[in-house]
Parts: sequence; C-alpha cells; structure tokens
Amino acid sequence: MTSLILPLFFFLIGSLYGQEKATWVDICANGFNVPYECCHKNLVAGTDEGMEGHQYYIDITTPRDYFYQHIHCLSNTFGDSTHGYQLATFETRKENYCVAKYINMMYPTSNFNFYIGLQADTSDYLKNAFFWDDPMVSSLAANPDANVPTFTNWAYNAPNGQDCVRMNTGKTLATSGLWNDVACNSVLFAICERYTK
Repeated sequence: MTSLILPLFFFLIGSLYGQEKATWVDICANGFNVPYECCHKNLVAGTDEGMEGHQYYIDITTPRDYFYQHIHCLSNTFGDSTHGYQLATFETRKENYCVAKYINMMYPTSNFNFYIGLQADTSDYLKNAFFWDDPMVSSLAANPDANVPTFTNWAYNAPNGQDCVRMNTGKTLATSGLWNDVACNSVLFAICERYTK
C-alpha cells in the first residue's frame, strides 16, 4: 500500500506546483564552447570528477521552499525509469565549480540562490553536520557513507546552524559558487541533477 501512496503523492505535488518538462544539459559535453572544456576526466586517477553521465536542470521557473524543490526534482522519476533524479549533490570541487561557471555563463547579468541537496537536522542536535539527501543508489551500495560530503564549499562565516543549503551564483558576485545555510522554508530556485541508473 505504501508503495502506491508515495508515487501518487509525488505526482500530485508535481501537478500542484507547476511541474514542467525540464530541459536537461550535460554540462561536460554540451555546456561550453568546447566539449569537456570545464569538467574532464582526472587522467592521473583515471576517474571522472563527479559529472560523467550526469545532467543538470537549472530551475529558475518557480522558487519554492526546500521540501517542494526536493519533491519537484524527485518527481521527474515518474515516466523515466532509466534515470535517478535529485537536488544537485556535488561529489567534487570540480563539479561544484563547473556547474557554477555554467550558470554564470548562461545568466551573466543575474544573481541567483539555488537549493542543493545538502541538509542538516538541527532537531537531532546535529547543527552544522550536513549530509547529501539523495546520494546515488549505486554509490550507497558501494559505500554506506556516500551521503557524507567529501568536500564543502562554505562561504565565509557559514554554516550558522540552519538546516538547508543554498549555492550563490552571479558573475560579479564575490560569493559565486559558495554555499550558505538557510532556513528550509526560504523560497529559492533549485539545481536538479539526473544520472543514468
């Protein structure tokens, strides 16, 4: 019974909050003038830097609080069984850098605040202990601590005991690409991410 209720809930939330057909971009292959200009495989380690096969949707259509942005990203799963969806989880500093650089290139005259999929739980007395909400299932299978950030990109004097996290962007903004913690009821845009299952 529960397995039927959750998908129905996501569908209704998506309908109520203007779920639109997202335009996804592979920032590595198609984000810049030259393919793989920003993100590239780490040739020394022989691994990618968190973006291989990932696509992003920069949602500047409807600002929402964290819960509804989280549901909005996840609701893309319905009708697409080949991908996993989530608020953006930055596996590496390079991924964070490339996404911020892409946003600044696409919107050179605008400053935005975007929710990313990082959250704390201050109700459990874990102020400033943050975890990725939806790490890839394959990552969790290989590493039970996959939801623990491998790096952080906090702005000066952050975090400050709030539960949710935003990334600032803006070509002329001194804090572009940096993170601040915010109250989860703040109404912001979001960066959604999808990956091949």
